Amino acid sequence: MILQWQEAALLLSAPHVYYLILWFFPKLWCRLCDALRMDPCALMCSVALLFKVEQFAVWAMFYLSFAPDYGTVISDVFQNGGLPRVVAAILFITIGQTLNVCAVRALGVNGIYYGFRFGKHIPWCTEWPYGGAMHVPHPQYVGAIMSIVGLPLLLATEAHLQAGIQWMSLAWVGYYIINGVTEEFLHQLDWAKKRKA
Repeated sequence: MILQWQEAALLLSAPHVYYLILWFFPKLWCRLCDALRMDPCALMCSVALLFKVEQFAVWAMFYLSFAPDYGTVISDVFQNGGLPRVVAAILFITIGQTLNVCAVRALGVNGIYYGFRFGKHIPWCTEWPYGGAMHVPHPQYVGAIMSIVGLPLLLATEAHLQAGIQWMSLAWVGYYIINGVTEEFLHQLDWAKKRKA
């Protein structure tokens, strides 16, 4: 089965729709978790991990739908950008994954998986990447975006570009931007309401 970029982009949106539903309806999620006798952050984490597997499978299925043999991939990557392309891609992926790991380490499961939306007290984090002189706004999303950009930069061949890997990746990046902007905007509204109260 050949997966077109539009189909892949639609499938890649699933976890982002899930995150937005939980953001807008946290009480509904908490009621479901209470009925299942599960912690809302732990269940969200488990479901999010399943979505990561789904995203990886979608990306791999799209990539393999248009992948020439392994030798051609290596040859094409080095002919179209060479070593600077490979180094840039590896830097994007490495920095992106470092941001993700550090964000999870700094906030823990309850912080990353909407604990404050589910009524848990999550202390304000001042640890890097959230605080300090070199802080990164929304480091988990920035890290994911860097990895999404880095992966096709590293592996895309001419066949992948013709198939729309850049458009699929752009849509995927857009989902993270939508989630980040939505969370930031609504978080600011929550803070404003608390200050008035």
